[in-house]
Amino acid sequence: MKRTHFLSILFVALFATLCHAQSSQPPASVPKGLLTTADGKKIEFQNLTTSPEQHAFKNMAAGKYQTLPADQVLRIEQQTGTEAGMWALYLGGAGLVGSLLGVLSAQNDFGETNNSADVPIVLGLTAASALIGLAIGSGHKKYQTVYDAPSKDSTSSLFAPFRIKIASPAPRSIGIGISYNLSHTTR
Repeated sequence: MKRTHFLSILFVALFATLCHAQSSQPPASVPKGLLTTADGKKIEFQNLTTSPEQHAFKNMAAGKYQTLPADQVLRIEQQTGTEAGMWALYLGGAGLVGSLLGVLSAQNDFGETNNSADVPIVLGLTAASALIGLAIGSGHKKYQTVYDAPSKDSTSSLFAPFRIKIASPAPRSIGIGISYNLSHTTR
């Protein structure tokens, strides 16, 4: 029994590692995405084509085509959709828990209540919460990293910085952050 659990956990960890593996070669083309440059800029692009010497793309902020030398690009991320499903799941779950707690509290406070009205209340609040999450998440883009420059990688995933962040979905938000970096690089 313990061996089966150990092997299943090992298999899941191996599968997760392989799913998040990234190539050391840039892709030939990416339809939409985000570039991170060596000077720390994030550029939203469209129609990226790569060669060993340079990257050509349409800069969405400037509205024009431009090229960057290949050694100036640290990361290429491809846009894979929106976070609508994740937000709908989280807010729908919160709506389900909240409506169940409200119904249980009403039953405890008022004794017997009409049980036939409880199910539509719970389902309605859950659906409304999921729709609100769907609306919020549809405005957030989701990216997948397809290329990380190997010469610029200073930390491994094991020693990634630890961060706690509180922020709002507004473009300019006030947040609280804690950062702790475990890697000790010497130069």
